[in-house]
Amino acid sequence: MTTTPSPETTTAEVTAEVTTASTAAEAMVEATVETTVEASDEAAGQAATTSSKTDSKAPEATGQGQQAYYETMYILRPDIPENEVEGHVGKYREVIIKSDGGVIDTQMRGKRRLAYPIGKYIEGIYVQLHHSGDGQQVSVLERAMRLSDDVIRYLTVKLSVAPVPRGERERVTSDSASSS
Repeated sequence: MTTTPSPETTTAEVTAEVTTASTAAEAMVEATVETTVEASDEAAGQAATTSSKTDSKAPEATGQGQQAYYETMYILRPDIPENEVEGHVGKYREVIIKSDGGVIDTQMRGKRRLAYPIGKYIEGIYVQLHHSGDGQQVSVLERAMRLSDDVIRYLTVKLSVAPVPRGERERVTSDSASSS
């Protein structure tokens, strides 16, 4: 609440009003800060209690020792002969296996037009690779792809659920179709 000083108001009276208003505002801020600090202290105490309950299960909760699942999609140059494409697919499967990973599924997606030109290429041969491991195989695989002149683009994403291999996917689909 601000008041406009009248012509008869002295400078001392205006200063007193401003001081009183600022003191009241500071008191409100201090009260708010104290309440916030108390609430955060209580929350920290609850978090410490919760954390001490789960610390005994920390390795299980974090998933240490469990394998993660990855999907790598890479694009090969379109002018590579079919037999060399199979060689590249086999080479990258071997890279994953040698780096203690597991190959779940490999799918040839075929030659497709690119959404935008990459270098001088407007088409590419798409290959999708599902694999599992501790994460170290991803850097080894991507390094091999980066050094290859035949791979024009690649992308690896970590999956939240395990991928279903093609053979099992077809069997699950046919089982559900026959049961309905």
